[in-house]
Amino acid sequence: MQYLLLIHDEEEKLERMPTDEVRSVIGEYRALTQAIKDSGAYVGSNRLSSVAKAATVRVRDGEIVVTDGPFAETKEQLGGYFLIDVETLDEALEWAARIPSARLGSIEVRPLYGDAAGGETSGDAPLYTLLFYSDEQVTSKRPEEDRKAVVAAYGALAEELRERRQYVAGAPLKPVATATTVRVRDGEEVVTDGPFAETKEQLGGFFLIESPSLEEACEWAARVPAAQYGSVEVRPIMPVPAEVPAA
Repeated sequence: MQYLLLIHDEEEKLERMPTDEVRSVIGEYRALTQAIKDSGAYVGSNRLSSVAKAATVRVRDGEIVVTDGPFAETKEQLGGYFLIDVETLDEALEWAARIPSARLGSIEVRPLYGDAAGGETSGDAPLYTLLFYSDEQVTSKRPEEDRKAVVAAYGALAEELRERRQYVAGAPLKPVATATTVRVRDGEEVVTDGPFAETKEQLGGFFLIESPSLEEACEWAARVPAAQYGSVEVRPIMPVPAEVPAA
């Protein structure tokens, strides 16, 4: 089964870290990434740019509303993810506890519905994550016919992105009731049921796309069904400096 390990950090704390400590943490991430690859569990991973570069897209009454900043203002921000394929939740939690940010912030572990199917891109443009948020209590009460229409709309959007060779990956997440959050404090692993933060809208899935600009990425975000009843956070991917050595 595939699990998304959502990495939450306190950006201000990271910005105050000495350079040597930052290099050490990045080195740990590189070593962990290689360990997951060696285990055969690795599907993908990305580091997100700062929330200062985020944009949130909503569509209300047919009007596209784009605001600067992330979906929610919280102490810890979504800073990246690993997508892994393992047999059990326990194994996913073990990997989550080894992520450096488990010591600094928290890791939300969420199973996917099915697998995150990959696509083929041109490889010439920046990558953006489109993170979907919606109120699960509202969406769960929709008539079955409406839910099928929404699923079909997501499928059609993904297919169009594939045809344009801008689709990298995408998947819906299971409800927040299936989420588990992992923290490591003073060497002790603390596992709690539920998502990283209790909010009105919950993270429900993502697209990872290739787009020449943030503006075009926001245009795609406006076409995501969740933009009509929730919101879509658009975050650029941050490349990790190649010169940083592994720990």
